[in-house]
Amino acid sequence: MSETNSEEFIIQKLQFTQKRLNLIYQKSPLAFISWNREGDIIDLNQAAEELFGWDRFELENRDFISTIIAEEDRDVWRNWKNDKLDDLPRDFVSRGLKKDGSIINCSWNNAVIKENGSVEEVISIAKNLSNDLEQEMEMLKLVKAINETDNWVVITDKSGIIEYANTTVEEITGYSKEEVIGNKPSLFKSDKHNNRYYKKLWQTIKSGEVFNDVIINRKKMGIIFIQNRQ
Repeated sequence: MSETNSEEFIIQKLQFTQKRLNLIYQKSPLAFISWNREGDIIDLNQAAEELFGWDRFELENRDFISTIIAEEDRDVWRNWKNDKLDDLPRDFVSRGLKKDGSIINCSWNNAVIKENGSVEEVISIAKNLSNDLEQEMEMLKLVKAINETDNWVVITDKSGIIEYANTTVEEITGYSKEEVIGNKPSLFKSDKHNNRYYKKLWQTIKSGEVFNDVIINRKKMGIIFIQNRQ
């Protein structure tokens, strides 16, 4: 391969790599915002537009910190920018500011681009944590409701190993959650039902249907009790 052809090949490879990186940048579900060492926004991807509510042309040359970062967290970012821009944290949580003025919790990663040893550009990558927090709060509410209900709630894996038991199970059976979790529901078996009964129970549950029947179980102290199982 001649020197000219070799150079053309290298240029083509670089162009292809550039296209690939640009595609990743634009199509990523994470918000990418590029800003220079003066703090001015250079570019952002579609995910950043959607997350913060700005059009990229509205943000060009606007100050990144005062536009994108919530007021309560700006001083921390400004300290990094003014003193240790090349030491920007790689992974941390900070509040972001949307165009409509609403605040969102974000996880940030910062990539610093240097030229001749000097920082020329920062790419700040944000992930919206607000949805995760909302889902976590809803899950906590659900767990609280399940734990406080008067109904017996036991959750098992596909093998029938108990992964969760609510407070009512403890109160009725006398077993602690620690004693119940990791065991099978046969822990409560009273020997008042035959194998055909339990086979029907598990077949119904595994098929995704609801099992409705009266079941006779045994407490930790050996006392028999009757439940309407659903």
